[in-house]
Amino acid sequence: PPTLDAGEAQALERAAALDALGRRDLGDLEVLLAARGCHRPESMAALGQALIARGMVEEAMTLGEEWIAAHPLAPREIWALAYPRPFDDAVRAAAGEFGVDPHLVWAIMRQESRFRPDAGSGAGARGLMQLMPETQGYVAESLGMALAPAMVYDPATNIRLGTWYLAEMLQQFGGDLEHALAAYNGGPGSAATWRSDPAMADRDDWLRLIGYGETREYVTIVSLNYQVYRALYADETP
Repeated sequence: PPTLDAGEAQALERAAALDALGRRDLGDLEVLLAARGCHRPESMAALGQALIARGMVEEAMTLGEEWIAAHPLAPREIWALAYPRPFDDAVRAAAGEFGVDPHLVWAIMRQESRFRPDAGSGAGARGLMQLMPETQGYVAESLGMALAPAMVYDPATNIRLGTWYLAEMLQQFGGDLEHALAAYNGGPGSAATWRSDPAMADRDDWLRLIGYGETREYVTIVSLNYQVYRALYADETP
């Protein structure tokens, strides 16, 4: 189980004291430095969870990924850092509303934004689930929502919009996960074209011949993310 040695526990105490003084930034740094300096998986698990509780999800995830790269047989608690489930209430609410496995939503966010609510791309995608402005407008209109532009960075709003769009892609492509992921990233029109091409009838050929390199990589990575989430949290996976 996650445990701390005396020095690591003191780092959390210093962080709490700094928080009380209004210097949460320095408190965050105390926990991050302690996590980077620990050499036991028990400590990494505990400090990583402390980082997640402080909203430093990407930092905890990176530490988990680095540990697994060096120690492939890492304990489950370390894998949980690398594949976290932040924004739990918002994800489960949206997934339940639109009939999507919540672990698929986390799998997408892990690739799209690494769980940063303020994430943006050069193409204009925004927020946790990286919605393009036109997609954001289409989904908001479909849901009857009045949406100010900045609201897309609100985690609960972005997750709800993105999950509706994901459910729509799954419905359009008959529940086929890979085609739905291709549509989520590359657009439903492009995904429909790739799906109907006789030269791409074989699934392996389809993946190799997807017209956009980014989408090929996206489908592969998100599918793998989803497999890991399902295995890691099998007791909660539908």
